[in-house]
Amino acid sequence: MTGLGDHYGGSCQVSFSIDKGTSFQVATSFEGNCPHRGKGIDPAAQTFDFTVPADIPTGDVIFAWTWFNREKEFNMNCAAVTIASPTDSITTPTVPYSKRPGPLIADIPDPDNGCWTVKDTAEVKYPNPGPDVVQGDGVYPLAFPTPADKCGY
Repeated sequence: MTGLGDHYGGSCQVSFSIDKGTSFQVATSFEGNCPHRGKGIDPAAQTFDFTVPADIPTGDVIFAWTWFNREKEFNMNCAAVTIASPTDSITTPTVPYSKRPGPLIADIPDPDNGCWTVKDTAEVKYPNPGPDVVQGDGVYPLAFPTPADKCGY
């Protein structure tokens, strides 16, 4: 995927849906420096490695990329992808796909779920990031969205 700017970072999550978009489970959370700040829109400079959960069912699924930037914006891109059978042996994941958390939903004024991220001074620390978390570069501190009861923690 490519975009129009990096907005000097933020935090992102990669998720999959196996039920045609009714629900999503997080594969990887990138806390800070996502997209990579100062790298622009060159796809070669905006690479994010993640592992597809080993126990996700094969077949057609929805891939989702969500991003909270520090400019009061929530973004989501989706794509239909096909999960093929692994060619190598797989190890049992520490957290099964079905038990992984859903992605954070915040900063949406209509309908407002009441969950809001810190703006300008911090990047999102996910309250339920799942088992695979990539830390950013530390240029900005990480902060949980608020209030806790509206944001799932």
